[in-house]
Amino acid sequence: MQTNLPAEFRLFLEKIIEEAHGPNISPELRESMIKDLSGRLQNHVFSCLIEAYPDEKKEEMDKFLLTDPTQEQTEEFLKNNIPNIHDVTASAMLEFRAIYVGASAKI
Repeated sequence: MQTNLPAEFRLFLEKIIEEAHGPNISPELRESMIKDLSGRLQNHVFSCLIEAYPDEKKEEMDKFLLTDPTQEQTEEFLKNNIPNIHDVTASAMLEFRAIYVGASAKI
């Protein structure tokens, strides 16, 4: 998956990094962490969206993915086929936050 990070994902990552590690992280370390976490977050959200994709349309999705779509085309395809895409995305992000903040608290 490409790592073109939407602004809302970046803001989300900045907030959970601060929540987990406090506000005194150097800008360089913060950027490094955002870069590392951005791919993980996008993969997690994408996995949740695939799980939410209607079973009766899975064959259609398989055919679409075989066309090697761009990230933008994939996002549009999912928006058009997952009626509750915003709820699924929000839930996936909250789940990611819980995992990340919980894991950081154990360090």
